[in-house]
Amino acid sequence: MLATNYVASLYIALAPEHNSAKQFKPLVNIKELKNNFSTKKEDKNYFHNKGSTTSIVTGTTLSLSVSIDIDFSNDLHVYLLSLIKASDPLKLNNQLIKLIIQDTNTTNTNKLSTVISGKASFGMKNYLPSGNADEIIKLDFDIFPQDNSFTIEEKLVDEQTLRTILGE
Repeated sequence: MLATNYVASLYIALAPEHNSAKQFKPLVNIKELKNNFSTKKEDKNYFHNKGSTTSIVTGTTLSLSVSIDIDFSNDLHVYLLSLIKASDPLKLNNQLIKLIIQDTNTTNTNKLSTVISGKASFGMKNYLPSGNADEIIKLDFDIFPQDNSFTIEEKLVDEQTLRTILGE
């Protein structure tokens, strides 16, 4: 496993339609958080229910793959599962996220951080039991920047600044 000097925290809004920063909750039980970047051009065919198709040629793609172990007592996990059950593409779009990447290499209490925030689209991949005796349920999904509207800032983050970023 590759060791890094960075720690990432992912926050997702529980009620993105209200655009309230106080609704951001940390995503816990993350097993994998991976950045996907590709400059390869792809032809994607989308099939619609009435038999017609739409073909799109994509250029550079950027996404974040997330894999978590579901905890039914966690509000954010229940919210993510409700997105699957709703099967509404509009709900999978317009999600609000904040990804805070902290440099653990700095020696003082203020940590240099990169804060990425904005609207995102979620692509749910699977939702299944892991096969363990305790039946931990895993959820895998991709996060895509919507309308290329992510804001990227670098700043020194202490505990008070972190609370301000999250709107607490």
